[in-house]
Amino acid sequence: MSAISRRDFVNGVAMSAVAAGTLSPVQAVARGLLSPAALGPDYYPPALTGLRGSHVGSYEVAHAVGREGKRYPSPAAQTDETYDLVIVGGGLSGLAAAWFFREAAGADARILVLDNHDDFGGHAKQVEFEVNGRRIISYGGSQTVAEYSTYGPAARRLMKAVGFDREPFKEYFDLEFYRKYMQPAIYFDGERYGESKLVRAPMGTLADNVGIERSHDYAAMIAEFPVSEAARQQLTRLFTAKRESVFADAKGERALEKMLTRSYEAFVREEHGLGDEACGVLRDYVKGPGTQLGLDSMNVVMGGVFTHLPVPGIENLDQSVLEMLGLVGAGGRPDGYIHHFPGGNSGVARLIVRDLIPGVAPGNTQEDMVLARFDYSKLDDERNAVRLRLNSTAVDVRHAEDGNVVDVTYVQGETAFRVRGKHAVMACYNHMLPWICPEMGEEQRTAVRYASKTPFAYTQVALRNWRAIAKSGHGMVYSPGAFISEFWLDFPVSMGGYEFPKDPDGPIVMTAFPIETPDASGLPPREQFRVGRARMLARPFAEYESAILSQMDKVWGPYGMDARRDVAAITVNRWPHGYSYSYDPLWDPPEYDIYADTGPHVAGRAQMHRVSIANSDAGALAMVQEAIGQAHRAVTEQLAVSG
Repeated sequence: MSAISRRDFVNGVAMSAVAAGTLSPVQAVARGLLSPAALGPDYYPPALTGLRGSHVGSYEVAHAVGREGKRYPSPAAQTDETYDLVIVGGGLSGLAAAWFFREAAGADARILVLDNHDDFGGHAKQVEFEVNGRRIISYGGSQTVAEYSTYGPAARRLMKAVGFDREPFKEYFDLEFYRKYMQPAIYFDGERYGESKLVRAPMGTLADNVGIERSHDYAAMIAEFPVSEAARQQLTRLFTAKRESVFADAKGERALEKMLTRSYEAFVREEHGLGDEACGVLRDYVKGPGTQLGLDSMNVVMGGVFTHLPVPGIENLDQSVLEMLGLVGAGGRPDGYIHHFPGGNSGVARLIVRDLIPGVAPGNTQEDMVLARFDYSKLDDERNAVRLRLNSTAVDVRHAEDGNVVDVTYVQGETAFRVRGKHAVMACYNHMLPWICPEMGEEQRTAVRYASKTPFAYTQVALRNWRAIAKSGHGMVYSPGAFISEFWLDFPVSMGGYEFPKDPDGPIVMTAFPIETPDASGLPPREQFRVGRARMLARPFAEYESAILSQMDKVWGPYGMDARRDVAAITVNRWPHGYSYSYDPLWDPPEYDIYADTGPHVAGRAQMHRVSIANSDAGALAMVQEAIGQAHRAVTEQLAVSG
């Protein structure tokens, strides 16, 4: 009888599980049952459907460390030779840190990026479907290169170097498609409103951000709402209210301060006389696309910004206030919301990875990146100076005894490994740092724990056809009070040989936004996010699937949709630890201000000698430019460390 090693045995068990359909190959790798090398060219996470984002195998080790206090002893032997830099986190900030360090230290600098997921990019995740023989590309989180005019010099330098060019998107983004199919609507569910009805929506949407002119006959729209006459009158009065600038003088400044410390719902109740029924129509409008907060939990100004709902003076804000809020770039020119790769900001992640790692994908432009098939077997090739190691959860980061290097212990499956770097950048979820950085002081730990990230799920639904949606004329629908709060047809971007599917008889992708936070709870946002996170982690894929199919039948069934027939696949990119927490004067102390760079996030990102902290958490702003900017700051800190 021949000897069988444990690895051979485990691999055999894993392959049996894969063959039996109980585990995908990627899941087997994430659980440490298979070596990534065993996957070969078929390892392509973007094509996986089902429950993705924080997928099975990506978070269990971190939860064991943070929630249960589990410890993984650091191995005596190093896994690799000492790196110049070890980065924990392969999202946009971690990838940017690798790029900035290589830029400064030279092409021969040895860099290792560790990430706990089976794919790189963090929330900038690519999603792909094969429907009726057609490859459809979409996104699973970070959407668009927004407000590029506000990017700092370092971020612009990186973006240009890897191939990003914003100008062609004016041609790539099909505004005519939006004009034809993206008129927003509200679906009123008969169970809540006594009548099931799909009607035009008076609220602003993404269409406003890309320059689409919509009908503003608010009274006619609201007249179709299946609500009481009193509620219709209240909503009509709100939407037709006169807007006057309140920011022209010192009085205006005081008015702005008052509006920043007052909820939008309180504002419309007290200033416009809206009652419970009217507020119920509006409250959840901004929850789905990522805020997960209703208008009862959002200040007046931000409520107006997110919804384009009426706020006195919001249309005449002083230029400096507009720039402060990030609504326009320098000089007052709006950026629009059209700079979107077919795969969302996974396009940015892919551009950076292709620039860092030779042979991972062909091409050298943003256009030829779109259809490029990335070879994941090249990500951790020992012949490359920069290596990206997936399915690897960091559990301990500390200086060696002499203080001149940093040891990073990470876990694959249940096996611990140790790598060493002359420097380290933590570009992971900040809230984990107190658990994995034992050298962090108590003041810094307390500062890091203040924030609570926004949970959200970008759920992509691949349709075999979308005739019913085209017939309705509404590819953007909000459903007050529903678990699936909003549906949007995907962004109509064609570039690099990829053609956005525009034929209603063919396939397309629609994005669905589930709501996990409690309704009108009165809880502060940080508590709402914790509740939503727990709900999300406990919710199986089958519940998402059932809710999506049911809601689509309700909305478009009258136009001929049969969701179980027409839906080809669903990918739920759930992110329990999603967008970085930003301060809101409605809930947080007024001295916490991201624009003045004051607040716990500043103490939380303090350098620990050869360990620096990046990611958007370190800037308290969930934007690509912040993730990149914080990466540049962290690398700059480390380059100043001598020896």
